[in-house]
Amino acid sequence: YNEGFEEITTALKGGVLFAQSTQVNREVQRFGEGVALRIPPYARIIAATHLLNYTPDEVTTSLTLRLYTLATDEVKVKLTPFRLSYFPLDIPPKATSEFAASCDIDAAFQNAGNKPLDMKLHYVLPHYHTLGHNFRIGINGGERDGETLYELGTFTADPFGKVFDPPIDLTGAKGLDFSC
Repeated sequence: YNEGFEEITTALKGGVLFAQSTQVNREVQRFGEGVALRIPPYARIIAATHLLNYTPDEVTTSLTLRLYTLATDEVKVKLTPFRLSYFPLDIPPKATSEFAASCDIDAAFQNAGNKPLDMKLHYVLPHYHTLGHNFRIGINGGERDGETLYELGTFTADPFGKVFDPPIDLTGAKGLDFSC
């Protein structure tokens, strides 16, 4: 990482443009028709990834990022990216562990804009590795409290990104909860 670049700081200051499932060779992040992430003029795009070599041999890798654009008159929804991270993850060796958390996104909305959560979820991508055997994300609070939005079982080397078309309306909820 050059020039003090850190993923979490970048996510907070400028947003996350794209994330990739772990251990896949190719992934496309695509949204519904007319839905786009806006990249401001003069923005700097930094691509970073970490790779896992699960073989005993040295490997050479590369990273390619392609952006597909929409004409301004085609854009109906401008997305705002966000990232949920669980930092107290502490996995003991040679054990099966389970972790769960709730993210009170409504409180953040109240603090930042003095208004309740008014958000639609268009896409999720869990960060998941080969030893994972379950991931779940659901709605926390409101009329749909406890509703599972996306669940994965045992890890595979397939892309995990999930598009919600139509998007999931989180208005009235407290936020999201997840477990792995």
